[in-house]
Amino acid sequence: AYPEHVAGRALDEALRSGALLQGVLRVSRDNVLEAYVPRAGPGQADVLVAGRAARNRALDGDVVAVELLPEAQWQPAPAA
Repeated sequence: AYPEHVAGRALDEALRSGALLQGVLRVSRDNVLEAYVPRAGPGQADVLVAGRAARNRALDGDVVAVELLPEAQWQPAPAA
C-alpha cells in the first residue's frame, strides 16, 4: 500500500540535486493524519505531509526525505 523507499545512490543524488528535501518529521498532536518537516531559514515554510500514505510508515522524529509537489497542489498551512 506504500511506495518503495528511495535508497542508496539514488537518494544521495536526489538530495544533492534538491529533488528531495531532508528533515525531521513532526506529527501533529491534534491530528495524526497531519505531519510536517520544518525548514530552516528566513522565508522557508514548513513542508506539510498530509495523510498516512504520504508519511510512508515514518513516525514522529524520523529523519525523512520529502518530495515537494508542484506548487499548484500545495495546501495552505492549518490554522494555529
